[in-house]
Amino acid sequence: MALPPQQNPYPRPVQRELKFDVIGEAFTALVAHWKVIGVAGAIVCAPILLMIVALLGFVFLVMFPAANSGGELPMFMMVSFQIVVLFGILFVYAAAGPGHIGCARLALAIRRREPLTVEMAKAGLPRFVPGSIAGLINYAGVLIGSYCCYVPGLLWGGLTTGAFMAMAIDENLSAGDAIKESLEVMKPQMWMAALLYLLVSMISSIGCIALIVGLVFTMPLLSIIMGLAYLDMKFGIGQSDRALEVVPPVSQ
Repeated sequence: MALPPQQNPYPRPVQRELKFDVIGEAFTALVAHWKVIGVAGAIVCAPILLMIVALLGFVFLVMFPAANSGGELPMFMMVSFQIVVLFGILFVYAAAGPGHIGCARLALAIRRREPLTVEMAKAGLPRFVPGSIAGLINYAGVLIGSYCCYVPGLLWGGLTTGAFMAMAIDENLSAGDAIKESLEVMKPQMWMAALLYLLVSMISSIGCIALIVGLVFTMPLLSIIMGLAYLDMKFGIGQSDRALEVVPPVSQ
């Protein structure tokens, strides 16, 4: 019996593997679309600037006057400062969640071969609450795991950062379901995911060298690269949620 014209009698299995090629893919996009990715980076980095201002205000308005008046700082003030720093870090990464959704949306556009736009970079802003919850769950696990010899934190980061891509694909997905989806997708190669997360975390921090301004361009790479890795594991290497490979018709 002759096969229908569009049916492939020998479909190739989808190759799902985590490769470091996604780093080069992200850098290529950064060079070509640095303005749009810079907008996404500004949204991600804005909470960092707010935290820096808050910490400097606490130091100059509270700690310095206390030190000048009495010599040594009271213990409660030192503890208070540490608490402020801890919650400040959590606030930064929670508030950066919507920005990471925008970065993931850009990564999705890269794979779909769509033009990258500023609207995509701002895609997470209308979903500020679920995006912030996802960011908090993601980084709180990284922070807690980092206190346990770092490895659990890297594993959690590698397994859950794909949640931003899951939310970019499905706009109705909640933060909790996105985390579960990312865990399920990345779990088969969790150690490679942890190693990639470690490498990408260092890459995303390189912008500090350029007087922090460079963070606007390097911080987005964290969710872009991990998002591309999520797509490789979910849909196959080089693919997205939309089939890009055209199967030729079978000759009659």
